[in-house]
Amino acid sequence: MDLPTLCCSQHKSDIEACNSCSNSHELTIGLINLNKKLLDRKKSRELKIDKLKAIITITQKKLTLLSNNMTLTEDIITPQKGIPLSNFFQTLSLPQDFFTIVTREDLTIAFMVQAGFLLPYQVCSNCNIDIPIAYFSHTGYVYYCFDCKSRNKIKNTTLFYNSPLTLEKILLFVFLWVLGIRDIEIANLLEVTKNYVSTVTRKIRQMVGKKYLETPPQFGGVVELDEMDFIKRKIEIGKSKAVKKWVLVMTERVTKQVYIEYIPERKREVIVPIIQKLCLPGTIIITKQWAGYGRLEDLGYCHYTYEKSQGFLNPENPQIHHSNVKNSFTWLKYQIKTKNRSGNFLQEYILEWLWRKRELNESKADNTTISIFKSLLLMLAKTN
Repeated sequence: MDLPTLCCSQHKSDIEACNSCSNSHELTIGLINLNKKLLDRKKSRELKIDKLKAIITITQKKLTLLSNNMTLTEDIITPQKGIPLSNFFQTLSLPQDFFTIVTREDLTIAFMVQAGFLLPYQVCSNCNIDIPIAYFSHTGYVYYCFDCKSRNKIKNTTLFYNSPLTLEKILLFVFLWVLGIRDIEIANLLEVTKNYVSTVTRKIRQMVGKKYLETPPQFGGVVELDEMDFIKRKIEIGKSKAVKKWVLVMTERVTKQVYIEYIPERKREVIVPIIQKLCLPGTIIITKQWAGYGRLEDLGYCHYTYEKSQGFLNPENPQIHHSNVKNSFTWLKYQIKTKNRSGNFLQEYILEWLWRKRELNESKADNTTISIFKSLLLMLAKTN
């Protein structure tokens, strides 16, 4: 706005010379400021309107999605009407986002059913017939027999039958364990005690360890072998009073197979039977020069050794070394000690690590974490 046009012709150079010019100037400044405030309010209102429109659009999409899906309420799904939900959960289309699944009970059950963790039908103990999943407002989702009216909660058919967790948190619990989250962190996230989490995770470890030992690896190529102390630190500050815990590490160079086992004693009588159990006759075995291995040549193996005091390889033949063994043991020790520094239940943690490594190598999916997760759910279902 051009200020001089609002002043008298006599005081264009100095508008404060007369009251008329001064009042006109102040009025102009006030009108300009008021105009700015009105424009700012208009922009603010336009932004609020756009935001409300976006919220309305999202809400309409959600309502459309809900209207297209079956509404799981007691008015629609009741035992009297005879509408089972097992087929519905088997064919329900699930979202791609896993964390969306664990926010709704129906999506969680559908994921568990499709992953094989929950059976779509259960045999009634009274009628000896298959009973489907049904929903009640006062009991939730249950296996319901339409003949004898008996009910069995879905959670009672799983490893978490006496768990304080909901089905959504149970699914999240297993997923966090697959990710390698520590027990204390899982307890804090799910708001349960650490003792409960430790009890359940140990059961899972025992299950995956048993699964791994059903098909142990068989070595037939070039195998590096060494026994190492799991408790020993790389840099010793003072003398450690902890009891040594020896583990036998075996790796095959070509197939990259690994086997590790806790040995109570570092003796020939303990080590040689493990070698005979896993290594086929004719296997090339590389070890350090130690009498505890005995004469493996007499047992049908090609045995090569190196002197540890001269380095990690044989100076006469660089192919005789144990670098793969050291690498596998380093990763094992690092990953276990993030969750178990004391070394308690060491063999259970070792078998868990071996199971994870095998599942990772055998997984052909793009998302290996989800693949291992579904494999674990299927395995837990078979042990229920």
